[in-house]
Amino acid sequence: AGTYRGGRTSIDAYLEQTVIANPHLKLTYLLPKAAGPVVFERAAEELPREPLEIKPHPHGVELGLLIRMMHESKGWSVKKTLIESFSRVSASVADQVCDDAGLSPHAKASSLNGDQIEAVHKALGQVKVLAPPASCVVPVGVDLIKAGLHRRFPDAEFFSAVTRPPSVYRGNPFVIECGIAYGGKMATDEQADVMRFANRVPLQYQPKACAMSEAVYQTNWKAYELQQPRGSLPIGPLAVFLHLASVWVPFTSEAK
Repeated sequence: AGTYRGGRTSIDAYLEQTVIANPHLKLTYLLPKAAGPVVFERAAEELPREPLEIKPHPHGVELGLLIRMMHESKGWSVKKTLIESFSRVSASVADQVCDDAGLSPHAKASSLNGDQIEAVHKALGQVKVLAPPASCVVPVGVDLIKAGLHRRFPDAEFFSAVTRPPSVYRGNPFVIECGIAYGGKMATDEQADVMRFANRVPLQYQPKACAMSEAVYQTNWKAYELQQPRGSLPIGPLAVFLHLASVWVPFTSEAK
């Protein structure tokens, strides 16, 4: 049992945002006091692709995980362990890591002591490695973000979106996406509508404790001819879509 109410953290807002990040979804729901159902028609026929399992990326991997990898290396050499345990680590990259750590590539990985593994850990963080494959996370994509925003804000006149290249945090790949809807018949005297998502799930609570919200606050919206009181969201006909696609989302509180 619960209380049905409107507002930014309401069930209505949650479902309305859900259809933006999931444009392949047709959603029909009945409000408790409404005469008929609310229907969001499907905005795209393309389904999200299935995520694929990948190995950890060497940049940002924690020391404890590296120690476990080395001790459970099945008798492999340090070089082979690095190649087999991480994504984007080729034979040449493994050789460079061993050289920077002052170790022989042919040394037995399970025989390394704590200082040696720590040297490998330091070298892994400094060596140049390709960005991790984004196949393990499922971003919405530029075209589908625009489709979702257009469905939610049909009266806007301008839509734009971008999907950043994958980055890595503590060995976990993540992708950041952003989209905006602007102008048209959207309200000009209200604060911008900022919608935050983690893996397509709307985030409704504690917006000021969120790095995505902070990025919006710190943007100089006056350069885009929008009003922006100090330390506040811009005021104008604007909606901002922010999405973090990651296998590990670092929530710092119970806000999720």
